[in-house]
Amino acid sequence: MSTTIAATQTTGAAGTIAQTTSSSQAPQFVDPAARTSLSASDFMNLFVTQLEYQDPTQPMDSASMATQVAQFDMVNLLTNNNTAINKLVASETQRTQFDAVNYLGRQVSYTGDKLTVGSSGPLPFNLTLNKPATSCVVTIKDSSGNIVKSWDMGPLGQGSQGLSWDGKDASGTSAPAGTYTVSIDAKDAQGNPVTVTTQTTGTVASVKYAPDGSPLFDMKDGSEISITDIQAING
Repeated sequence: MSTTIAATQTTGAAGTIAQTTSSSQAPQFVDPAARTSLSASDFMNLFVTQLEYQDPTQPMDSASMATQVAQFDMVNLLTNNNTAINKLVASETQRTQFDAVNYLGRQVSYTGDKLTVGSSGPLPFNLTLNKPATSCVVTIKDSSGNIVKSWDMGPLGQGSQGLSWDGKDASGTSAPAGTYTVSIDAKDAQGNPVTVTTQTTGTVASVKYAPDGSPLFDMKDGSEISITDIQAING
């Protein structure tokens, strides 16, 4: 803020009296809502301004100055650390994107409810129960939503279980090659629902990237999965 001092004279009965008038430029204020943080540059500006306007007869206490310099060094260190971390994250994201290309054409096990039936029958499909179940009804539907087969796998223990399906429909005819959907309805001895997680097998058809740079995989069965959905690489 700049201030201009002008001298004037007033003549009266007691003589000439010197007067001073001042004119100031209006300060520029920043809306607090528009500023939620201070940068290292802001901190330095405040520090320098404090030095400019200190009382010359009472210079800043050396201990206080040392403290503020240390605070500035800490702000600068944190700024540099944030920059380094951002570069590290960007580098890791790039590496993950390059690695994702290696999944193309690979057969993987992943979380999902799609079951692929090929020329040699169904691909591996597993279900994991969070507690024992006295009944576990499996329903398999084709791409049109028609029920191909439904049966009760009987009592199952807690943990991972392989789906025991021979690839035939309710009439005993082999189901044609294609993609099917599996649903599980499991209950415990008291009739309460049992949580079941299904894991299927499929082939990665293509790779694309989400806005945050993380890879997404389009499977041949039409599913879209993330890299975190993949449980194993089979071949």
